[in-house]
Amino acid sequence: MSEFEHAPLRPSWLCVVDGKPWPCDLALARMAGEDRYSRAIFMSMMLDQAAQDMPTATPAELFERFVAPTRATPIPIGGGGR
Repeated sequence: MSEFEHAPLRPSWLCVVDGKPWPCDLALARMAGEDRYSRAIFMSMMLDQAAQDMPTATPAELFERFVAPTRATPIPIGGGGR
């Protein structure tokens, strides 16, 4: 792993480079170059692992970190919808 790779440190799910909750802004920026479907599949796998590592995380927290970034147009939690 490169020292510049913004990857999660398990089980805390903090970025190994900047210590921010993963995916950090730079990890998200790097993933933005991938096609949306591949990013969604990857993030769903990460969500599953994170949910196991962080049993006290709420579904809303996990959604915001792992699902929301895969949407074409992000929808804020608790707002806007049908």
